[in-house]
Amino acid sequence: MTEIQIDQTLRLSSVTQEDAQELFDLVDTNRTRLREWLPWLDKTKELKDTISFIQHAQETAKADGTMTMTIRLQGKLVGLVSFHKIDRETASTSLGYWIAQDAEGRGVMTRSVAALISFGFTQLSLTEISIKCASENFRSAAIPVRLGFKFKEIIPAAEWLYDHHVDHKVYVIKKSDWLANIVAKSTEGVLL
Repeated sequence: MTEIQIDQTLRLSSVTQEDAQELFDLVDTNRTRLREWLPWLDKTKELKDTISFIQHAQETAKADGTMTMTIRLQGKLVGLVSFHKIDRETASTSLGYWIAQDAEGRGVMTRSVAALISFGFTQLSLTEISIKCASENFRSAAIPVRLGFKFKEIIPAAEWLYDHHVDHKVYVIKKSDWLANIVAKSTEGVLL
């Protein structure tokens, strides 16, 4: 199990079956809001669906390096951040995330994404990480921009979202750019 302690109040941990009820309740409470941008909400209607999701996350972690991490703020589960399948040949992956509405606007997701990126570059020897989000999901797109990612492209009709297609914006950061950004921010007294 992987844990990343970001600060005294914020921690990332590999998702486990012990998280199932709390995770299901969090999704259920935020269902309407999350459904606007995430295509899997209609497949998560009962606790057993969350249990199956966690089992799948654990199996793929062993098979291809996928990482699904809970985000805990003062011990309370507030969201997830994940590396999707890691391509060992190119040492690259993509990253996804979501957060509960009551935890938004406090930098929790930006700090969580930054911590997982740093972990990927320093502990997993990744060389490139991308973030893809619906082009109209401005809150989600603000995170890679804030963290120094470069806009790469728009993929038209990249995802079917219940009753319509959405375009995806793709942002990319290389390890060398991330490390240079960390050094620049630390000399400015800013912590990512």
